Parts: sequence; C-alpha cells; structure tokens
Amino acid sequence: MSYTYFHIIRLGCASIQADGIKIASLLQKKGLFLSSGIEDADIIIVLTCGFSYKQYNESIDTIKKINYRKKESANIWIGGCVPAINKNFIQELPFDVDLIFSPRNFETVLDEYIKSQPLLFQTNNTVIDYNHDEVYPVRIINGCTENCVYCVIKKACGKALSQPISNLEQEIRNIGNEIKCVSLVGEDIGAYGKDIGTTLEELIQLIVLVHPEIKISFTTIHPKYFIQDFQMFVRIFDTYGKNLIPVLPVPIQSGSNIILKQMKRNYNIEDILICFQNFIERFPEIQYQTDIMVGYPGETWDDFLLSKRIVEELPLSALSCFKFDDMTGLGNTVSEEDKVKRLKIISLAFVRSYCKANNIQDGSALRDALEKNKILLNINL
Repeated sequence: MSYTYFHIIRLGCASIQADGIKIASLLQKKGLFLSSGIEDADIIIVLTCGFSYKQYNESIDTIKKINYRKKESANIWIGGCVPAINKNFIQELPFDVDLIFSPRNFETVLDEYIKSQPLLFQTNNTVIDYNHDEVYPVRIINGCTENCVYCVIKKACGKALSQPISNLEQEIRNIGNEIKCVSLVGEDIGAYGKDIGTTLEELIQLIVLVHPEIKISFTTIHPKYFIQDFQMFVRIFDTYGKNLIPVLPVPIQSGSNIILKQMKRNYNIEDILICFQNFIERFPEIQYQTDIMVGYPGETWDDFLLSKRIVEELPLSALSCFKFDDMTGLGNTVSEEDKVKRLKIISLAFVRSYCKANNIQDGSALRDALEKNKILLNINL
C-alpha cells in the first residue's frame, strides 16, 4: 500500500502556527501522513508571512528553495498572508503552484480540493498529533476591526470574524493532558466576540471549566480594546489569574499622538498609559510587552523621543521594534539610515531600562537574565 505524505512550513505569527495545526489535523484525518522533511513529501505546504518586506521576501525565498529539495512529482500548496497581499506572487516563483489559499478561506479551499480528489483522500481513524509542544495555539478570531493605514494584514485577513464559543468548545475539549498551555491567537484577540455578541471573558470561563489546571496565554490586544474593556481585563486577571500566563501584550506603536492619529490607531497615548499604570499597580507581577514602529512618514525626532520615553518608563519584559516598511504606498519621509539609527536607540533604551529595574550591572548577568526570564528583544531591520 502506498501512502501520501505532507510537510508544512509555517512562517510568521502565532495565528499561522494555529492554522498549520488545523490543516495538519485535517489532512491526517483524510488519510495523509506527516513527513519530517521536504524531500519525502508528496505535498509541501508553505504558510507565508507578509507583515513587512523582510517577512514577505523571506517567504518567497523559502518557497524558491523548495525547488532544490522537493520530489519532481510533489504538489506545492501556498497559504498564509502573501497570496492575499499580492495575487501575482506566483510570477516570482520558478515552478507551478498547485493550490493557493489565504488565512480567510483555507478551510473552504481545502474542503473543495479534498472533495475533488477522492482517490487521494480517505478517512483515517488514526490521527497523529502534529503539535509536539506543550503550548497549543487556538485561533479564536480571524481578521481585524481596525484600519491602520500602514498595515497589509487587514487586506490578507479581512474584517474581524470571531469563532463562536460553541465552535471552539470541541477543539478545547479535545486538547490532551500533555498540553500545559492554551494560547489564544488571532490578529487582535481584544476584538474577540464583538461581532457575535460574546466576550473574551466568557471564552476563558469555558476553558477553565473544561481544563481547570491548564494555563492560558494571550497574543496581541489592540490598545483601543485594552482601554475600552479595561474593567473586563481586570476581572479576567482577578478571577482567573492562577490560570493565566502573566504576560500582557499591547502594541502601542508610537508615543506620539500625532503619529497615532496619522496611523489611524484610534486611541491617544495618555489613555493607554493611564490603563497601563492602573494595571501595573493592581497586578505588579505581570510582564508587559509592546511594539514600537520607528520611521513612520512624518515622524519627527521629537515624535521618536516620545516613543523612546515609553520604552524607558514602562516596566517592559519584551519589546518588538521595527522600522516602517511602505507596504501600502504611503511613501517614505524618514531615510533608511535614520530608521536603523532609531531602532538601535530604542533597543538600547529598552536594555538599559530593564537592567536598571532589575539591578543588572554587567553583560554576563544580562545574558543570564535573558536566558532565565526569556526576555524578548525583537529588532526587525
């Protein structure tokens, strides 16, 4: 008997990781088997990232490199954000692509493809667990409610579409005992439920009811919703604190109200800082994480210094700092040289602030802290 093997390459955010697990589970249930490498795979699936030019180019390069390692007969499937961001991306590739899908439509596309290939796919009662980690990502929302003018992810994922709790319940109940943590993922989990009349609080209540000992972690919470639903987040941490990974990721992006307004971020810096300060006083044990963009069109040196001040004043455990990439045609007014300079200044400010807050006085102690506490400093050059 011959078997069909597939291999998945997952690039990008936690949402893509969750989509990859769902695709793998679907294929396994249809009689396919997971291959540990590209060379043996009959189907090679690449889930791409197009957040910036760097991630976009890395995705295209990864796909191109497959050509040197794949079997001649292998099918190539491309998913993730790149196909939705640039529908002509296949012109950049040295081979034909057999199936294309995006985060928004992959379940429908795969379902139709499977129905069209009855000899390739069949029911298999033995399902291999594709996720070997102790953290299981569950996509609870697809898309975004916001319209940040610099971002292409909305183009890739569309308007926010929350998964009803009734749909998520079976997936949550199927989580095995070896899983220690459920990661709630999506483009903005702060928007979860607003389109279907439910809340993040109700979902967490269900998870804790089904798995009383499991830990729960969050991905991105838009500052707008952290401000708007502040009391709900207080209740969540008050009520379910023992089940929560004590990390709060809220991407501020800029310390300048002028830049935030131009970005169409729909909040001001004073309001988000008040929420942070109140939350820190109530929950001092929580680790706070944020994102900062530098070099946005029109960002003056004074605007940049306001962002630097945010990094210096907030007790951050992680910082993701990236330079503006013109993915939507806004143009550039800050030179690449100045963007890189600002990235380095922001990064150094974070390290100095962290060392001061934790009484770290030399490089060796800093390396130990990085390893022990898994401090994240992501600089996207």
